[in-house]
Amino acid sequence: MPTGEDGDQKDYDREWLYIAISTVPALLLSLKIWYLSGQSVETTQLVVQSISPISLLVELFFVSLWMLSTVVILFHCAGRLLQLSRADGHKFRLVRTVSRIPMWALMASFAVALFTWHIQYLPALLMLATMSISLHVRLEFPDRPRLVAVICWLFPLATTAAFYCLMLPTALTAWHDGDRFLAAILTIPPTLGLFLGNRLPSAAAPVLVNSMLVCSLAILAPLACLKFLNASFLPAVAVEITQPAQVHTGYVISMSDVATAVLGLDGTVRFFPNNQVKSQVLCRDYTRAPYSKLDINGWGVEETILEAFNSKDHHPDSDQRCFGRPLTPTVPEG
Repeated sequence: MPTGEDGDQKDYDREWLYIAISTVPALLLSLKIWYLSGQSVETTQLVVQSISPISLLVELFFVSLWMLSTVVILFHCAGRLLQLSRADGHKFRLVRTVSRIPMWALMASFAVALFTWHIQYLPALLMLATMSISLHVRLEFPDRPRLVAVICWLFPLATTAAFYCLMLPTALTAWHDGDRFLAAILTIPPTLGLFLGNRLPSAAAPVLVNSMLVCSLAILAPLACLKFLNASFLPAVAVEITQPAQVHTGYVISMSDVATAVLGLDGTVRFFPNNQVKSQVLCRDYTRAPYSKLDINGWGVEETILEAFNSKDHHPDSDQRCFGRPLTPTVPEG
């Protein structure tokens, strides 16, 4: 038990951690609302009144679940690798912490990652899964070389080959289209997974593992911020009006018996009287438009498996009103 100044310092650090956990999401949300509102204080105040706290809690819950599952997977792989590489591995705090993670929590983390990671990042998840299985078998069954050979080499090779058959056409298309990043993340991680489950040099293991962990967390932190910033807090709609015949796209702020208030993509707020509204339709959030049109067997690389399964058609034709075109074009007279 920590006592004296050490205990006080740990309590002080824990208090700051709790403050950061509650403050950072609120700060990111405020920045997003301020940006969508065209950097206008008055518009920001109007938008804030229309956001439901429940929607914020739901989005925060899903981002936190994604973050927690990813951290559990990364720390588990790093700790087990250090334990395999060092005979005195249990003297390291990372190894002791990872040894307390129950198997059901690790399996649940992989399941959450499978359904919430973008399809383009599933090769990295395969790398981590292969690494985790290999490390577990090497640590728990060191006296069974045949089992180690099958689980740590034959099974990963077969899985990686099947994965390449699925991903390689998309990776080649991405490479020819100039998207080198997408081509790399679809092809490199599965091969790395074949080797990361092996023992590291004992002397260099702590430095290598800590470096890999720091680099992973440095990438993960901005991704978590970006995921929260891309969260949808207001429904995106297209409103077709009659006078004049136009379609306005944006986010619904409020709807009443008199008018509908829409926050435009340029940050302006427009009020449309209900007697002038011809039709309305829900659209995809405009801030979450994919940067790549490539797909893998009909599933967009920036979709999650949940999003792909929830779509009746993997790439349905969007309503033309979402692109600013009227549902029924006006035919000029004469």
